[in-house]
Order: sequence, then C-alpha cells, then structure tokens
Amino acid sequence: MFAKFETLANMRAAMAENGLDPVSVVIERMHSATMADINGRRTILAGTNNYLVFNGS
Repeated sequence: MFAKFETLANMRAAMAENGLDPVSVVIERMHSATMADINGRRTILAGTNNYLVFNGS
C-alpha cells in the first residue's frame, strides 16, 4: 500500500539531507489569507486554504 509513496518519501529524504524541510516553514506574520512574512520576506501563500480565517493576531 505504501509503495506508491516511495518516490515522495525519497524526495523528502533527499531534501532533509540538504537541510531543507518544506513542512516546517515558520510563518512569522500573517498579512492576509494569501500574504505572510517568511524568513523576513513578504511571501505569497499560493497553496494555502484559510478555512479558519487565521489572521495572526
């Protein structure tokens, strides 16, 4: 059953070996449902779904 995720797991392991972890992104400040500060830079959040209308307050 998990064999179909093997490629994804290998890609994630390769990223981790290079110090990258896309799952652990820290959002420092939310500006809107689609804009936030990440690593000190204003960033577009193109893949988010703001179901809870989180505003960072």
